[in-house]
Amino acid sequence: MQSFGAPGFIKINAAWFSEKERGTFAGIFGCMINLGRLLANKLLPALLAGFTFLAMWHVPPQHWRWLFWIPSGVATVVAVALAVFVKDTPEEVGYRNLFAGEADHADADIRGDIRTVFWQIISNPVVWIMAVAYACTGAVRQAVDQWFPRYFEEVYHLDMTGAQFQWLGFLIPAAASAGSLLSGWISDRFFGARRAPVAGWIYFLQTVVILAATQIQTLNWALAFFVMIAFTVNSTHSLLGPAAAMDIGGRKAAAFASGVIDSFQYFGAAAATLGLGWVLDHKGWGYYFYYLIPFGILGGILMYSIADRKSLKKGAAH
Repeated sequence: MQSFGAPGFIKINAAWFSEKERGTFAGIFGCMINLGRLLANKLLPALLAGFTFLAMWHVPPQHWRWLFWIPSGVATVVAVALAVFVKDTPEEVGYRNLFAGEADHADADIRGDIRTVFWQIISNPVVWIMAVAYACTGAVRQAVDQWFPRYFEEVYHLDMTGAQFQWLGFLIPAAASAGSLLSGWISDRFFGARRAPVAGWIYFLQTVVILAATQIQTLNWALAFFVMIAFTVNSTHSLLGPAAAMDIGGRKAAAFASGVIDSFQYFGAAAATLGLGWVLDHKGWGYYFYYLIPFGILGGILMYSIADRKSLKKGAAH
């Protein structure tokens, strides 16, 4: 159900933000996601610790369900706030001509019929290039986010309750937030709101970082490289998911563009992590970083194949 919220945010902000500031917003969007992870990393263990304390006083064990009730309560408050305060377009609250001269905002109507929106997105080859590149992002992102605890437990025998794990639980989402913000701002400020060239550079930077990570010998360097990989992979995550989807779909089709592209992040992650599991079972952790390298290379090549496009919309001039 969580995934239904992301296209909604992107649809609203495609109408509220200029074409030249959507990268920056996408960075804020990525920052929001990672701050949520950071909050969960700190809040939920604190709740569990509280329940452990209460167990000493024979409080019934079903109180662990607060781990689900409290996030549900937060989501309820946010849902009510969105319903009451947030409007789909600036025109709904009286703002006119905020983005005069921008083709993407020339038509104030954000609603398109199903057939038109569907064909606009699936017939655009750039959508599928972005989607496959996003699958590469998902493969690396989930290999870091979901596998780093097992990596440190089995390779370095690190205690998950120790200080180093606590720092890693803070630094990974913090670096991810910084990468999202910086990449979006750079694409707006220095590349004329073009996402592909920035994403291409970041994919290749990610490849270099992962290649260097294959040579690490110490725990501290391993911690540092996981943080650096989180920085790069979340940079492409915010550029291709929210920002490129808004550029491709515009006010009418941003949500569907986002849904198509974002789904490939998880298709890529599902397929790649199955392969990663096989590699680790048969080859060991020494191949962990090597396995991730091709995804950065492929993502970079795909982005540079469309890097000279001035617009991501179907039929746009190069």
